[in-house]
Amino acid sequence: MRRFSRFANFSYIRTDLLEEHLEEAEFLWGQRDNALYSGDYDLADLAKLEKRLNAHLDGLSIGGARTIQLLEPELEGDDVYRIAAAAAGLLSLESEPANSLIFDSAAETSNETQVGFVMALCFRPLTADVKAILQTWLNAESANQLAIAWDVLSFWRDACAADISVCVQHENPLVRQAAALAIGRLGRSEWLPFLAELQTDDDEEVRQMACMSAAQTGDQKLLEILRERCQSPEKVNPWEIHLLAILGDLSDVELLTGFLADAATAESGAAALAALGYTQAVPALLNAMSQPLSAAAAGAAFQRIVGCDLPILPPVEQTAEEEDAGFADMRPLPDRPKCQDLWSELQNTLPADQRLRAGEILTDDRWLAEPNQGDLLSRREEIFRLRHKQPGALPALELDAPSTIQLALKQEA
Repeated sequence: MRRFSRFANFSYIRTDLLEEHLEEAEFLWGQRDNALYSGDYDLADLAKLEKRLNAHLDGLSIGGARTIQLLEPELEGDDVYRIAAAAAGLLSLESEPANSLIFDSAAETSNETQVGFVMALCFRPLTADVKAILQTWLNAESANQLAIAWDVLSFWRDACAADISVCVQHENPLVRQAAALAIGRLGRSEWLPFLAELQTDDDEEVRQMACMSAAQTGDQKLLEILRERCQSPEKVNPWEIHLLAILGDLSDVELLTGFLADAATAESGAAALAALGYTQAVPALLNAMSQPLSAAAAGAAFQRIVGCDLPILPPVEQTAEEEDAGFADMRPLPDRPKCQDLWSELQNTLPADQRLRAGEILTDDRWLAEPNQGDLLSRREEIFRLRHKQPGALPALELDAPSTIQLALKQEA
């Protein structure tokens, strides 16, 4: 895009239009964050969303000093999507003063808002100036600087020529979390032993990132650890249930169906059975449709496995108060008898020993041949599974990267 000279006259730029660009960018950033883990989006849909987001960031980029004046205070806020939009807008200016504002604020931000700066730095192109600053942060004493540098540079698959052991043992959990991410992304063999240490960390998010990285680097002990954890429903976390489903096999159906019996874990159990994809889970899902708290999740899981139109109950008239109370879950409720009838027709046509997604057989190498296919949730799950079985598969593919970069990797291959 053509950049304006720093001596250009920006007096014709209306501040209210810049504010509108910021508002829209903030909204779209939240949409994108949700889309990355959604079964309703594919890469083409993500590209359309990102095109709109980039249009608003480009709108901010022509505001010069007015854009800086508008966005600088937003870096001190507490909404991560607004911070991301403001930081990305400043990055779009490609100027040293704007970059300085970003990094000064990022160095002092809180643990809760740090992710906003990371989002921006992982979305806009990594320029030489920005990369140089981040590389100096790899050995910084500041926890914010360490966490951001390791997270962002490993995201862009930079070599990160620094001692990661300092981060693994750091007192700040965000630094240890960034270290776990970096190990999984870069896959250096000499760093892999650190993942075992991080998998037993006191902080749950550090443990989660360490386990996700262990999955991507082919840790074969991880499956047994997850199975042991899932034997204790009162202690297991939803992400552990989901990760077992991503990596597991037919023998895990019985273990995962056990989560449907408890209202506290039924949602996680249904989603896990859908991700695992075996039809042996269908009878348990049909049974869960009879329970009000698990019916919607069980119906969605049934549909995700067998791939048919879900028979649903007619909507029930509700008062305004009842609608407000149940607004969070807008999924339809399945018609259990009709679902049972449908399953009676389908069960002899679908393989019982093969993983299915929407009625189609899933194979472990399917995404190796065509990594850009499918909805973004299935794609993420299946590429994690592929990397666990084939360490080093698709090493340059970052699933949170802008769609243009992900699509370009396929074209280069």
